[in-house]
Amino acid sequence: GAAEAVLTGVNIGQWNKACGGLPALLKSLLVGTNRIGLRLSSLEPDIFTEDFFAALENPRVRPHFHLSIQSGSLNILKRMGRHYGPKAALGAIGRLRSVKKDPFIACDIITGFPGETERDFRETLEFCEAADFARIHAFPFSRRRGTAAWDFKPSVPERVSRERVKILQNLASSCRKRYIELWIGRETGGICLSDDATAARTGTIEVLSDNCLRLGAAVSDNLTGSIRKGRRLRCRIGEIPSESVSVGGKASLIDARCMIIGE
Repeated sequence: GAAEAVLTGVNIGQWNKACGGLPALLKSLLVGTNRIGLRLSSLEPDIFTEDFFAALENPRVRPHFHLSIQSGSLNILKRMGRHYGPKAALGAIGRLRSVKKDPFIACDIITGFPGETERDFRETLEFCEAADFARIHAFPFSRRRGTAAWDFKPSVPERVSRERVKILQNLASSCRKRYIELWIGRETGGICLSDDATAARTGTIEVLSDNCLRLGAAVSDNLTGSIRKGRRLRCRIGEIPSESVSVGGKASLIDARCMIIGE
């Protein structure tokens, strides 16, 4: 009865390339179904081929993309063994925005990778500003025994890595607020995350929008008794709340309030 499925894995872009890879899987799922929406988990920029973009054009593929980019410095990406550079990543992001209207695009960024200079970090910061991500998940490099980077030199002081994370987090906060504001007053589909009992107790229905915004709608009489997790809803996005919204007995990080206008 769920209205949406998520394709997930360690690196779904590498799925069964002998049979056409992820683009072929997406096409097969879309042809074999007629209603369910499909959401993708983390992707690397080298997955974005013409076949993949063609599959993404289907409106049932959600406009929500999380890219495992790791750095905006060509030097660091080469040290990581990545098969793409910042220019290719920006090109892929531009194509995503041409295929989907104002999609939610997020990324992972590692700071303090061995050998990361101030110039490398500045390039990463400039890359993130140019990409205008809706979300940036920034975290400091952590050495893992058995990985190629275990013996990489020179190491970056932990204090420096964490300072760089804070800088990216500040940028992330302003980017996210700008993205949410872009959607105020607009309509989008979404998936109900609340059950009837929780909604009745809190007075709020929590919705995950197609473009990965957490929305909070006031319970109305015409919906009481029919609220179900996984149900497909249509919403109009309203204001950003000035304080946390209580959902399920705890403060929930609601991005914006919304009005449910149908299914």
